[in-house]
Amino acid sequence: MSNWIYFLGFIAVTALVGMKASKKIVTSDDYISAGGSLGPIAISCTLIATWLGTGSLIGFVGTGYSYGVTVIAFTAGSALSALVICLVFSRWTKKMNIATIPQWLDYIYGDNKYIKGFSSLCYIFMYCSWTLGCATGCGIMCHNLLGIPLWLGSVICSAIFIIFTVTGGLYAVAWMDVFQQVLMTVGMLFLVSFVGTKTGWFSGVTSASLGSEYFSFSLPNRAYVISITLTYFCGHLFGQTYYQRIAASRDLKTARIGLLCGGVAVLLVGIYCFFVGMSVRAAGASLTATDDTVFWAINSWLPGWMTPVYLIAILAAAFSTADSALNSASSNVARDIYKNIFKPEARDGEVVKAAKIATVVLGLICLALSLRPVTMLVNIFKGAQVCIVGGIFWPIILGMYWKKATVQAAVITIPVGALTGIAFEFIPSLKVYFSGGAIPACIVGCLCMIIVSLATKSTCGGAYYRNDAAAEKA
Repeated sequence: MSNWIYFLGFIAVTALVGMKASKKIVTSDDYISAGGSLGPIAISCTLIATWLGTGSLIGFVGTGYSYGVTVIAFTAGSALSALVICLVFSRWTKKMNIATIPQWLDYIYGDNKYIKGFSSLCYIFMYCSWTLGCATGCGIMCHNLLGIPLWLGSVICSAIFIIFTVTGGLYAVAWMDVFQQVLMTVGMLFLVSFVGTKTGWFSGVTSASLGSEYFSFSLPNRAYVISITLTYFCGHLFGQTYYQRIAASRDLKTARIGLLCGGVAVLLVGIYCFFVGMSVRAAGASLTATDDTVFWAINSWLPGWMTPVYLIAILAAAFSTADSALNSASSNVARDIYKNIFKPEARDGEVVKAAKIATVVLGLICLALSLRPVTMLVNIFKGAQVCIVGGIFWPIILGMYWKKATVQAAVITIPVGALTGIAFEFIPSLKVYFSGGAIPACIVGCLCMIIVSLATKSTCGGAYYRNDAAAEKA
């Protein structure tokens, strides 16, 4: 009964935040980027919460159990991307009020429906995969917390975060993330303290007792470690949710505080997942499904009164990532596809309506897919990000800093690079060559962008310098 009280209390707070946030939605900028009004606490918490979902608090602990210190490569790539965004891109994108990546590409290459369409599809796929993983994680959480079937837990939670996101847009997402971040932090601190107390902290988690391979970034192999680090660095470097937070910040300083706090937090989470995963291995647990690692730790080491607190914390992580991802994907549909491709004359209210419809439709699609069994949640997130590595990374990097970059090159690179990454990530016969899609996607995307640019003449690159010149004239 007490577990239901925890759960219903969490849902009540979610509903209250959604209702209050809905009163602030007047324009599409309010819905998509909170009107550029959020302060450092909201920005820091929403950035951290966006990074930390079920893939982190369930899947990454399983990765720590299986591969040891390699799990830190996941979060180190993300932390490095936050630092680069803070130092290199935050000032420019804040000044240009860029909230979506297709909007950024539009500035570089001009009004091109193919670039807008291809890039929007990449991000819709990426963020729907995040939502799918979170819906699956919610089912797992409700099953462990409430004893209900997995599918019912997914349905209940998906309905709640879809309604919540539709109601309040990024206002609701950001302020709910503050509440959820408190829950996540408390839950993680409790678990790691109980695990440390029961296992003697790092006295049992050593290379001598477990094997040096778990401490050398060599599992399952070096190519995998390189691939995963590249995936999370490139995927997050141009992760749209982070630029939406920059646009939502009240000023540049606020955005940079949030990025730095998020980067530090996600790096610490990697260490946390490594410690918990290795502690479970040191305890002699034999697990057939690595996603069960964190539940083994909870059931074995947490006192009964603390178990629902941690499960609610993971549920909060799932909600925070799902609502952020849904908001981002619906922004692509409404602003980058509906407004910029199909109906340029659409009024602001129509764009908000389109975003809300897209939120519902995409949420329901993700829910339907989540009802199928999913193992190793982290693979869902990794697989989605490789299309960004191959399709988006080079068109932005070269389009910003290489004056010979062309429209034709971007039109070809986005789908070719993205599909290369997806093919090498999900087709087993191809995946064995590079242990994933990031490395071949990065190579193919780079070559495609350079070769096609040199073979065509409609140069429009060097957007960073173009903007500087315009600023000097102004």
